[in-house]
Amino acid sequence: MKKKHHTLHIRNIISGMLIGAGIAGAATVALFALEGAHILQANSLQETRAERLTEKAEKVKVRRAQRVKRLGDTTSQVASGELANIEARNAAESAGVSCSYLPPENPTYSAKFIAPNNRIEEKRGELFVATLYLENTGNMPWFGDSSGCSHLPLVRLGTAKNRDRKSELFDKNYWLQQNRIAMQEARVNPGEVATFVVAGITPNVDDMFREYFQPVVEGVTWIESPESTAVVDLYAGFMRGAAPENLKYFRFSGKLSEAEPLLNGEKVIEVDISDQRVFFKSGGKVIAEYPASTGTFRTPTPLGRFKILNKQELRIGSARPHYRMPQWNGFTSRGHGFHALPYLANDNGVFWNEALNHIGQRVSHGCIRLLPEDAKDFHSLTEIGMPIVIHN
Repeated sequence: MKKKHHTLHIRNIISGMLIGAGIAGAATVALFALEGAHILQANSLQETRAERLTEKAEKVKVRRAQRVKRLGDTTSQVASGELANIEARNAAESAGVSCSYLPPENPTYSAKFIAPNNRIEEKRGELFVATLYLENTGNMPWFGDSSGCSHLPLVRLGTAKNRDRKSELFDKNYWLQQNRIAMQEARVNPGEVATFVVAGITPNVDDMFREYFQPVVEGVTWIESPESTAVVDLYAGFMRGAAPENLKYFRFSGKLSEAEPLLNGEKVIEVDISDQRVFFKSGGKVIAEYPASTGTFRTPTPLGRFKILNKQELRIGSARPHYRMPQWNGFTSRGHGFHALPYLANDNGVFWNEALNHIGQRVSHGCIRLLPEDAKDFHSLTEIGMPIVIHN
């Protein structure tokens, strides 16, 4: 249709020129007219080609957009893929966080809470906030959720005792999920301190909530030690005030109202000689467990049922070489007892270090040795008259 229109237009031009110039110059005018017609046709073809190229470019843009969308959908589904890793690194670099580090020969993850015990008193329905500070005492950098380094293991705070439990304090506005809390910093290098914020709305009950936390390097390891364990106690409503007497036996996460039957139950100390471990039970539940070192086969720890007979902060043996035994809990009249690693007054720690290296082995003279921190904890739980069961 366009071609026919252009042909008629050319004829009109030629006719006009012939009339205006006369018969004599008709040939010349016709020649110029034909040249002008060719120019018009060329321009028309160029316009047609340009339109077609524009349409093709638009189609290419649409196809590319569709491909990018499909690629984005695929990336979200395979976050562990190489494309996701590249995008994560790029995002981190854009945010000013480096995902790079020189791996140490022996990677170590360890941590220490600066203030592990946190008590909050809050009215029902009000916001509670506990800020926990955790020092990176290992030799590996930690990366948080905001780092953009999703191709690397992320460090978060996880619920503990029992591990990965669904917390009653969970709030979707402040927690990642029911058992995870994000690290506030994008990256925490060895020697630096990470921040974790435990927050939510105080439950609408009069109760005390206890939640234990430990750091976890997702997909790699939990950082599990007494130093890397923190506890948050939330006293809600009328529970605000003095802590209950039996709170020292509350060694697990949960509500006090549900834990009280266990806390008020019978306390029993159990020693397993074959495993070289000591268990402290309340209401039948193990609330504390310690590695131990019991008597040799020549000087065995006695088997059977006993009771705590006496307690001392430091017991000094009457016979040479006069061993020093901190956090003493005696259970026989023959001098058997639980105590921290023994030491001598004037050997510069040689005997103490030997005892430390032998924890978990049968090397004592019949007593039950515990690590120093474990012995302090055990000593705080025991009372005179508590029953003891020792078995193979």
